[in-house]
Amino acid sequence: MGLTYHENGLLAEAKAEYERALFIEPDYYEALNNLSEIHLREEDPATAKVLLQRAIKTDPARSLAYVNLGRICVREGKLDHAVKHLTKALSCDEENADALFQMGRISFKRGDFGAAFRFFDKVLYIDPEYNDLRYYLGIALLRSGEEDGALEQLKAAADLDRKNYQVLIALGIIYYRKGMKYEATKQFRRAVSLKPNSPTAHLNLAIIYCEKRQYERAIEEYRKYVKYSPGSAKTEEVQNIIKELEERKI
Repeated sequence: MGLTYHENGLLAEAKAEYERALFIEPDYYEALNNLSEIHLREEDPATAKVLLQRAIKTDPARSLAYVNLGRICVREGKLDHAVKHLTKALSCDEENADALFQMGRISFKRGDFGAAFRFFDKVLYIDPEYNDLRYYLGIALLRSGEEDGALEQLKAAADLDRKNYQVLIALGIIYYRKGMKYEATKQFRRAVSLKPNSPTAHLNLAIIYCEKRQYERAIEEYRKYVKYSPGSAKTEEVQNIIKELEERKI
């Protein structure tokens, strides 16, 4: 019953069921893991970690609790600790897509895009439709200078998730670099339709409009960038550009 509640987003009811199950059977592995996920959603990682450590003690040969601990450590920026837990998960199950994906994300965060690509490529072999995989794989390829491969992966990511504005921004950047400004503009506009307060999308639109000498539209997009990115290091520079464009219109 707890899992049914959980899958339907009824977290309070699921939590009560998991706690009831653990009162009866304190070493119930699945209940420990699932309850830890709810605590994490409630911004209570400390309790989530305790539950996962209990799960590991209950069955150290299963990978799930190690993966979830690794995820928490990634979220907290404790990447060395995350690697330790994820490596343990992979020693239990070398084809654990979740563990491989998180290892790829860690390599990505560390700027090791070659290693990130290798982890993501393994996930691609195991589960071609893994959530967010194509996006990260595309960005890793893009950062490695492989624009054609990145474009292929990001197109696939857009097909799998048409509401991911970050994918659209990445596609726009590639199209812009290739000189395909019309396609780039389309992607940035689509991103803005999904995420109206995206400073990156507005900034890129402003740059394209400026290059097209559509100065009023450029000014409008630059102003939105300033509005949606308070305190940005680029703010002063963008404000100066706005001033120059306004003077050019006179």
